[in-house]
Amino acid sequence: MANEKVPFEIVPQVLWDDKFHIRTQTGDNIKLYAYSYGKPLENAEISVLSEQQWKKTMTADKEGGVEFQMIRDYYPKDWARFHRSHRSFMIFEAEYEVVENGEYQGQSYNRRKMITTMPWKYSPAQDDYASYSAGLTVGAVFFVLTIGGVLFYRERRRKPFLELDFEKKPKK
Repeated sequence: MANEKVPFEIVPQVLWDDKFHIRTQTGDNIKLYAYSYGKPLENAEISVLSEQQWKKTMTADKEGGVEFQMIRDYYPKDWARFHRSHRSFMIFEAEYEVVENGEYQGQSYNRRKMITTMPWKYSPAQDDYASYSAGLTVGAVFFVLTIGGVLFYRERRRKPFLELDFEKKPKK
């Protein structure tokens, strides 16, 4: 919700759940809006900068909004050190230039540039670590099928026991 008393602000559409827990994950579509005194700012430049220095700059539409998909940029050096609760940081930055004449400390100006930022956290997508259980399931199914195949093969190759007694004389 935009504030009518703030000269320039960034307002996210939804970055948290109903209990105000962070729910932003990689792969999410994020929508941001730029407002000035509660009114949307068309053509405001909105940038996203991730902790790993990935940056994307977009121009706001008529409603003052931009939309982008958060990229995955958490790649531990050793995959065994992957933490699903890892929090990465990003910064939203918006810039807007207003053409107006004025004076500040005895100096006249004809335009002023406004910049605002908003820090945020995000976590790895659930699909990044859900693959562990999928891999374990595939491995377990493969193991059970292999053991079952070996037992089936051995059962088929088994020959019935035939007892021959050479001491007995055949009956006539």
